[in-house]
Amino acid sequence: MDTDPASRATAVRRALSKCNTDALFQWLADENLGGRDTNLVVLELIDRLGWKAWDLAIEKEDPAQRKRLTNLLLWGYSERDPWKAYELWKAERSNYEDSEWGIAAYGGALGEATKLSASRVMEILDELPDLPDRSSIWLRNVEFSSDFDFKTVLEFLIDQDSQPRMIPNDLLRRWSVRSPAEAAEWLASHPEVLDIEHLRDDAENTSFFPDDPASPDFKSIVQALDRLPSDFLDDLWGSAVIGSDGKVRAGTLAAADEMGRREDFLREVLLQTRFQDQPDSSWELVPREERRHLVELVEQSWAKDPKSPVEVRAHERWRKGLNEAWGIGP
Repeated sequence: MDTDPASRATAVRRALSKCNTDALFQWLADENLGGRDTNLVVLELIDRLGWKAWDLAIEKEDPAQRKRLTNLLLWGYSERDPWKAYELWKAERSNYEDSEWGIAAYGGALGEATKLSASRVMEILDELPDLPDRSSIWLRNVEFSSDFDFKTVLEFLIDQDSQPRMIPNDLLRRWSVRSPAEAAEWLASHPEVLDIEHLRDDAENTSFFPDDPASPDFKSIVQALDRLPSDFLDDLWGSAVIGSDGKVRAGTLAAADEMGRREDFLREVLLQTRFQDQPDSSWELVPREERRHLVELVEQSWAKDPKSPVEVRAHERWRKGLNEAWGIGP
């Protein structure tokens, strides 16, 4: 049996094309018949009926069926025409109290808005339902226009009493890629952003430091970040360790020097290499005697708790790899 998802979807669509339209609607309306083919049924109906499928759905007398059908169709329409799906959502939203209803429609529109401008994004965000007692959903893997004004959108968000239901992911991180000094200075000047959970997560996972410590922005970035609360900086450096994959970047190492975190940072990065056969060549940026000292610190940390046989064997391989690469034996 062919298990390739694309081939299977093609076969299912071929079978659905032979089904009666009323039967397909009934299948979608019955919440007990949901499954992995639901979206294929939705697309079949939309391809067959176009926007008329929407008219048929909102005419359903049963409120539960109407809600389910319109919600599913909004997903399908957002795949075909995000802006029109969004307009349908706005026109019908007052009939449903559930903030999850139509989420695909405003997600599709928000994803399209990031390709246009910050002002278009804020128009969408202003329409989305707030969730005072729940976390926002991050809209991931969005494209931003080449001149996107990240600052304006971030300031819009921190001015809200409660956050919108959905927010583009990585606003601060993507800004830092384009303009690291501006992003770092803005964050240092707006520490209140750290009180908003999803924006704090974004900030913690942002790498502000250029690869080249000789970059003209390097000093200003370090000085800006050094003004932020120490607990946030601890988390920021923790994310830098996790994201290092056991490698040493010159810019991050120089920043650790400037901010008095060199030893702690390198020790934690070295810990990230414990399940690697050999350390990355980037460790040549660190003098050999300093590496020897760091290995001693890691050994002390590693020895504190009981270890499983698997961990012991991995540790032995790690020490062997260090000896081969650096001449630092057990």
